[in-house]
Amino acid sequence: MIPLEYLVLIFFVALGFILVLLNKDKIAIEILVFTIPFAAHPFTDAKFPILLGLNGFLIIGIWLAQTIKKNLFHTQSTKWTVISKKVKYLYYFLIGGILLAFLKSDYSNFNLGRYTPFESIINYSLSILCLILFIKIMVSYRYDFNFQDKLMAVFILTSFLQFGSFLFNYIGYGHLLPKFLVTSAEFSETYYRFSGLLGDYELIVDYTMVVIGFASILVVKRKYMFLSIASITISLLMGILSGTRSFFVIISIYLIIITFLFTIKFHMYQKVFKFGIIIFSASMLIYYLIQNFIPSYTIFMRFNKSIEYIREGNITGAVNRNLIEALPIVVRNSGFLGNGSLLIYQIEGDGMVYHNLYYAIYANFGIIGIIILLSLVISSILILYKIMKKTNEKRIAQESVILFALIISLFIQQIKISATRYVSSILIYAFVFLVIYFCRLKFNKVNE
Repeated sequence: MIPLEYLVLIFFVALGFILVLLNKDKIAIEILVFTIPFAAHPFTDAKFPILLGLNGFLIIGIWLAQTIKKNLFHTQSTKWTVISKKVKYLYYFLIGGILLAFLKSDYSNFNLGRYTPFESIINYSLSILCLILFIKIMVSYRYDFNFQDKLMAVFILTSFLQFGSFLFNYIGYGHLLPKFLVTSAEFSETYYRFSGLLGDYELIVDYTMVVIGFASILVVKRKYMFLSIASITISLLMGILSGTRSFFVIISIYLIIITFLFTIKFHMYQKVFKFGIIIFSASMLIYYLIQNFIPSYTIFMRFNKSIEYIREGNITGAVNRNLIEALPIVVRNSGFLGNGSLLIYQIEGDGMVYHNLYYAIYANFGIIGIIILLSLVISSILILYKIMKKTNEKRIAQESVILFALIISLFIQQIKISATRYVSSILIYAFVFLVIYFCRLKFNKVNE
């Protein structure tokens, strides 16, 4: 008997492949975007574990179908370098990462989890390959702005499934769902941390922020209003349920930036008032749910503990990260070029490389990787700043403000977590950067 998760995988990959061959590419991509924030990796416990989720296999299936269609019917395709010639740097991460990892001979200081070095190299490299193919698929729709809005709506719709799986599990009906559709969490009588179908209670915060950001964009565009407002409410609740203290920090940064720029820069007092009403209403609903139904005590317990640490002057204890001690360990064991494409959980027993994106990139790809990463972040911020400063189109200005606030809050969040842990989180961030690129194209088109 074929396991259910294998049947689900075969069905969706075959469906995506056939839809592309039938010139229904957009439907296939909507399905793909819907699967992005779900772990759903059916081969993780196989003899040779493959950590790709359903989303990764869908990407490969769609790309193969598009390649076959292009070669058989000589259809035109868009080169991914129209985004930027810098995307070619991803080939360095793919090829250079493999070479560096295979050249490494001593793994004694590294904890690669339950994976062998070869398994680790293959899985990390597959993540990068999926990232490259995802960008190549999406670039064809760079001028289809209505479709981009629809894809954001599809993405935020996933919040209902994330939270719905929690409800099923919490009320005692989780056993009725397939194993790969049951919410994962750490749970005891005094401890609860929600991981969602993404499977990580820290990275679920990044996901909720992206949902809030995309939903905010749709609100200012007056599209999918009920879906957007409901998704914001659900995401705020999921952020609290994650028990991750940084959620309060980054949501505050996000709201402060939006409020400041909307009022001071653009004098959009009415828009700020509307957002305030939405956030206030969502907060009241969340407060009611917390008081009556939801096991959200973990985050408040941990938040109070952080306040105590701060009063004692123990900043390391408050943030639960010792970045200073970890720095020489990472540098000493990574050199100038890094260790290549490896799933590294600890170095010399220190886990900061798994809990900080910048350390993770340095450990894998050295100083070159850090320069490329910072270049990507800074260039995205500058693009959005330029749009905010020069656009005369109100909605483009509003979208750029939201994306500006989102990208800053996300990369502050990445000080305490690494998105390179999973394919799903890598794709979530790739989607955000693509939306920023699409926003720039809208700006350029309006100002032609």
